Amino acid sequence: AALKVWLIAETGIAQAEAESSLLKEWTKQKNKYGNECWIIGQVNNKGEPHGVAKMISTDGYFIYEGQFVNWKMQGYGRF
Repeated sequence: AALKVWLIAETGIAQAEAESSLLKEWTKQKNKYGNECWIIGQVNNKGEPHGVAKMISTDGYFIYEGQFVNWKMQGYGRF
């Protein structure tokens, strides 16, 4: 499969990184659609990806590595 590089508006990325803490171990969470994902990287105070993180769906359907703002993929990243 071809690697797709996503370029989305960078608004809020610097702020996201300043307001993040770091998950050093993979943590299982549900996204807003109820899908379970493994997360590692920067998270906000709710444990949502916020800053730079990696997300892998538990069914192996997708992997995203890049920038997030409150669970939303934003900025640079790749699927």
